[in-house]
Amino acid sequence: ERQPVLAWQVGSDIYWIDPEGILIRPRGEPGDLPLVTANALPPLSNTDHSGGKEQTPSNPPEVWGQSTSPQLIQAILNLRQRLSPDTPLVYDGENGLGWQDPNGWQVLIGNSLHDFEAKMQLYQIILEQIQQRGLHPQLISLEHLHAPFYK
Repeated sequence: ERQPVLAWQVGSDIYWIDPEGILIRPRGEPGDLPLVTANALPPLSNTDHSGGKEQTPSNPPEVWGQSTSPQLIQAILNLRQRLSPDTPLVYDGENGLGWQDPNGWQVLIGNSLHDFEAKMQLYQIILEQIQQRGLHPQLISLEHLHAPFYK
């Protein structure tokens, strides 16, 4: 039986994901699963691990059993370890993974933790600059290390 390692929420829909990136139906209570609040599902591959159930008009395609990148799941779990436990994790379908900063804005870093330390240093510099200027952005994107932006 597949064991979930995180919960993924899009609107009111909740999906559990195992370490291999397989989306599984939630069963029971989520316990202490890390939660990612998202505006989209994670990027899904065409691989179906649900047992090959035939899709018909009365049985539309579902995401259960489809998979996302195990590397993305590992990046989320690693990010969870690097941030304080009460920091909400977020995912944006265009800009990737990040978190909700306690100051009220989202910080997005892309779909991997490649250059994570450099991105965190850059975030500190940007944070100092926006605080000095008295700005309150909605979003700070560090997805592209050499082209960060805030809005």
